Amino acid sequence: DVFSNSVHIDSENEITLATFTTKNRWPAVEKIFDAWDGPITIVIYSYDYNARLNRDGSGLAEFFRSVRTFAEERAHGRRIRILSYESKMEHVKPILDTVTNTYNAGAWKKPFIPFNALRNVVMDFSESRFVFPVDADFVPSEGLYQEFKMLLPEMRQGEKKALIVPHWELSKCFLNWTRAQKDGVLTYPKDFESLYKMLRVASVTPFHGSLGQFKFAKDMFTSGSEALGCNANGTLGNAGGVKLSNYPKW
Repeated sequence: DVFSNSVHIDSENEITLATFTTKNRWPAVEKIFDAWDGPITIVIYSYDYNARLNRDGSGLAEFFRSVRTFAEERAHGRRIRILSYESKMEHVKPILDTVTNTYNAGAWKKPFIPFNALRNVVMDFSESRFVFPVDADFVPSEGLYQEFKMLLPEMRQGEKKALIVPHWELSKCFLNWTRAQKDGVLTYPKDFESLYKMLRVASVTPFHGSLGQFKFAKDMFTSGSEALGCNANGTLGNAGGVKLSNYPKW
């Protein structure tokens, strides 16, 4: 455990948000604390290949201290549990030079992240009967936890049930435009109304539907052009937004 407070939860009546992250993606997790009002369980995946390359791989202890401080300050009476899942250098393989068909012993790549293992670990360590598993770079919409709680009586009935939650992503146009601004602070759609407004200018798109993949979803947009460019304000040129007739599908 990196952090575990002593807050008791009612397993039958709680929903734990379960996610995993790495050191470099921790800032994305911090946004989840603001958006989700219920219990949170997090697994932090770390690997020591950086130490071999003389990079910043020795700062995990300091990083975990900052994580504990953050969790203590932002728990707000919720059950918070954060664990560390560590990988060793023997899992890292040398890079194969495809030209000479030989291994470059001096070049090392990052180990594959065991996504499914991490998802299993974080769900196993979640203490409530109901779990909301998300990737660390997804931010729940405002009030989603309360809406889930209202659905619990129905979820308890009959066989095991799963609720599928639609997910979206900020477009590359919008991301690049935001990073170029003075403050560089991302604006997330916090509710359905703000999501709809951002959809109309294609600042938000269906997951994995940004720029290069619009050609696979031309029927969703009023423009048939596959060569869509970015406008100066971060919206998508000629996109026309998502068709109303197609909107219920998402």
